[in-house]
This record gives sequence, structure tokens and C-alpha cells, in this order.
Amino acid sequence: MMQPLDGISLKIIYRTYPCTFEGGQGTFFQVDREGKRYIVTAYHVVKGIETTGLLGVYGIDGSGVMAVNVIGIDAQFDIAVLTPTMTGLGWDTRSTRVNYGMDGIVMGQPVYCAGYPPSNGLTPLAKPDTNSPMPVITCGPFSALGSDEGNPLFHVGVHAAAGMSGGPIAFQNRDTLKWSVGGITIGAIPEERKHNDEKFIWPSGFTVGVKMSVAEALIDKNPQGIVIAT
Repeated sequence: MMQPLDGISLKIIYRTYPCTFEGGQGTFFQVDREGKRYIVTAYHVVKGIETTGLLGVYGIDGSGVMAVNVIGIDAQFDIAVLTPTMTGLGWDTRSTRVNYGMDGIVMGQPVYCAGYPPSNGLTPLAKPDTNSPMPVITCGPFSALGSDEGNPLFHVGVHAAAGMSGGPIAFQNRDTLKWSVGGITIGAIPEERKHNDEKFIWPSGFTVGVKMSVAEALIDKNPQGIVIAT
């Protein structure tokens, strides 16, 4: 039986899904803005997509293919915003509103990354009352934020495995106790190491996130998401 979650809100989990595109694997999550619904992921997960494309998804009704339109891409900060051409597979209509943004976050507080690395033989639990698998959840401290307001990157002291790119990074406001999605996972910070005179790249244990404001700006430039029932 599914145990209650300790930490990250189920509202965020219900909006997080695995996806594939042209052989690559990653994560996306649903964003609602001004009565319309969008898909946010890391651009490298869907690199090569132009105006339309097909995502392999494992939604609440099982696995399938979702046709999507491109809303906007920020290649510099590795963010892509898409929207499906129709409702159906992958949509969770029970999820209530999720907050977005970094308001209230403090250095050192726990933040949570959710995503879908390769299963390596494990059979993941299903989300309650759905056929969609639970994401892997990792937790670590909020570690670094750029002093330049124009820089949307931040660091979290937790390793994000391959496949978790595009997933949400969430935290709980200590004053209001409300959960927010502060950003999107775009990868791990690489670290160069040396062994027997050979250099190789090794994950440093830190995850790079991009603030949600980057995705929101793309949406505001082209607000053509699919209309959701209110």
C-alpha cells in the first residue's frame, strides 16, 4: 500500500510525468497559467523539436504518445515550454493550484527534486489512484543563488540522475507552509577528476536549477496553451 509522502506535496507529484523524445528520456510537469495548461521540461530533453512533435509519456491512463506544440524555447537556460494538442493522456484534473516562484526560500533549507531516472530493474510504485509511476524524489539543501537578478540559475546540494532533467524543484515556505515549484532541473554540475593519470568527468553532487520565471516568460510571450476546465 502506498505510504503518505514525507516532504514534497502530492499536488506537485501528480503533475510530474516521465517522457521520451527521439530516444532520449526525461521528465516534464504541468503548469497552469491564466486558465491554460502547459508542459515544462528541460530543452535538451526535447532537443530537435521545432514547432510540433510527439512525446512518449506515461500518464494517468497508462503509456502512450502525446502530440505537442512548441510554445517557446530558451536554449541559453535549457528550458522548453510545450502544450498538448488535446486533453487526455497525462493530464491530472484533480490537482489543485500549485504555487510557482522562489518567494520565501532561504539558504540551507530542504528542497526536493522529482523526476524519472532509468529504473534499473525496479518497479516504481504508482501514484495514488492512477496508473502513472511515482517519480524518484531526492532532497538536499538550497545551496547557491546568483547575485545578478538577470541570472536565473541556482544550485541544490543533491545529485540529479540522468532522466530527472525537466522535473520540478520544490520547497515549502517556512512562514506560510505552502509548497512552491521554484525551478526546473536542468542537470548536474560536472567535476573533473583524475585517476591513473587519466582525466574524467564525474557528477559533483550538485544539481543546477533554473527559476520558474524563465518558463513563465516564455508562456507570457506566446500564451497558446490548451484551455482547462475551471
